[in-house]
Amino acid sequence: MDNQLPGMTTTPQKRRSGCLPGCLIGVLVLILAGVGVGWWFLGKPVMAFTKAIRDITRIEELDTRVSNRASYDPPASGELTEQQVASYLNVLKGIRSDMENRLETLAEKYEELGGEQPQLLDIPRFAEAYADVIGLLGEARESQVNALNAQQLSLGEYRWIRGQVLAASGLTGEAADFAGILGSLGGSSSAAGTPAATPNDANRELLTQYGEDLKEYGALTMLGF
Repeated sequence: MDNQLPGMTTTPQKRRSGCLPGCLIGVLVLILAGVGVGWWFLGKPVMAFTKAIRDITRIEELDTRVSNRASYDPPASGELTEQQVASYLNVLKGIRSDMENRLETLAEKYEELGGEQPQLLDIPRFAEAYADVIGLLGEARESQVNALNAQQLSLGEYRWIRGQVLAASGLTGEAADFAGILGSLGGSSSAAGTPAATPNDANRELLTQYGEDLKEYGALTMLGF
């Protein structure tokens, strides 16, 4: 039975077709895009930066893997032996052999950073280079520890040999100390030059036959190795 009143007609109601679902999808897409851009330009660099900071501690702990833990008492004369110079060069050779062409990348990126930890506002721009430098320094340090063990050198003796070689070569003020480099990159100190040793005429004479070798490993010397 039709309950429609006389004289009245029914008009089919139009279905609401507002843009609400489409608008919500559009807004969601914009939000997700914004999150993605934010992650790429800020979140990702910050994650790389914080991981690199943690890696510095790991690198510092690599010293405990050096087998020869004996203390070293240098000779009163301050004179190097041929064996010591050969061992020193073999350590540098081992690092370079392991790192191959990545040493150039390490030197370039370290120079790009200026040898220091990026400031807060610089993190998005330098985080990748910073993380690369820390990672490559870690690899080089591992290679150095392995080479020290192969040469049966303690850290104390190696540092003394290095100091005498640099002093006799006139490079003391230019070559950084590895611990100082890590400290600077970690934000706790500035990279300092290697403590000056007293130049020794006998060492200068001894090193004349190793001039080409020392020049070949110059990049490693500048990076504290």
